Amino acid sequence: MGFEVSLKDYHEDHWLKFVDNCSKSVVESEIEFGDISVPKDIAIVLNYRLRNHARTWLFKSVPALDNVKPIDLLNSEEGKNILRVALMRMPD
Repeated sequence: MGFEVSLKDYHEDHWLKFVDNCSKSVVESEIEFGDISVPKDIAIVLNYRLRNHARTWLFKSVPALDNVKPIDLLNSEEGKNILRVALMRMPD
């Protein structure tokens, strides 16, 4: 999955519906990442998808993200949108 494809695939209305569905299964206290600033919507989906592995995953090189670490994508809105697409594409 290239970044250009990811950005073309990002649709905010799809993302917001996805976050809403995920939030029904995530406890508010589970979306804290301590000293890492993670937008609430992304934190909700991270915890829904990865549970107790979410924080570790943020610091791993991810092949689906061209081996970029997800934490590095949190520095820009474009990067956050790439991450949003990747999170929606993760298998259940």
